Amino acid sequence: MMVFIGVINSLCISLTHAEPYDLVAGSSSIGFRENDKQNVNIGFKSAFNALLSSENMKCDFQNYGTSEELAQAISKGQVNAFFGSPIEFLRSELYLMPTPLVSGVFSQKLKSKIILVVRKDSDINALEQLKGKKLSTQKTMLGDMGILYIDTLLMEHQLQLTKKFFSEIQVSEKSNTALVDLFFKKVDAALLSESQFEIAAELNPQIRQKTRVLEASEPYLTFVAALTKGTPEQAANSIKNSLLTVNNTTKGRNILSLMKFDGFKEINISDLDDIRKLIEKNKQLKEQQHVH
Repeated sequence: MMVFIGVINSLCISLTHAEPYDLVAGSSSIGFRENDKQNVNIGFKSAFNALLSSENMKCDFQNYGTSEELAQAISKGQVNAFFGSPIEFLRSELYLMPTPLVSGVFSQKLKSKIILVVRKDSDINALEQLKGKKLSTQKTMLGDMGILYIDTLLMEHQLQLTKKFFSEIQVSEKSNTALVDLFFKKVDAALLSESQFEIAAELNPQIRQKTRVLEASEPYLTFVAALTKGTPEQAANSIKNSLLTVNNTTKGRNILSLMKFDGFKEINISDLDDIRKLIEKNKQLKEQQHVH
């Protein structure tokens, strides 16, 4: 999330000739992804103090512990910019503008698959064989797209939901930890995004040699930046342009590296259609199988 500090800094500079505008961005622990919340707060406060000389735009960043708290803040008008997951966006879609929307690019890709990984030397060749086994995953994955995907996948195979299907779910702060647990046979499977797997495999090539993908989703967006309805057009355009050009400076590129993004790219509301379909499929399967 440190990337937003640099972005907001450039926003304040770019709006020096505009009418005064208060930009209050909000995100949750899900939106932070795997970045340290304390570092985000410290970094933002430092940047915010440096921005006080700008009288035309006041910039602030609010951290919310849960997606529900973030959604409530958006509905009450306590924030006017949103940084979070696609599911969080859809939860608050009523209050958010459908354009402009921006997402992060990793390895020249906007979307990433969710993958279920096992060891190559295991005898697990089918999803059903993981019943009663141990799963490791990163906490925001379990609380967002990961649980939606794996629950839907299990129901498609007429199996119990994740928390009942696995005998134990080990939750870590980092996806790399989940993979390391699998690597050292502490668990039987790991659930994470393909992009996080690629990062871990770059650091430790043996991970790729010792593991294999058992199941994989379609590629989905992992991040969305949006503004609340009623945002002035000039402010909206400046915010969008600042995000899209953040990698034009050395400082901007350094911030992006912390986020493990190559840059940002404008997206369309239709880019969220595949996630809408997954949500609807999950709902239909629960109704058909009387799952609560």
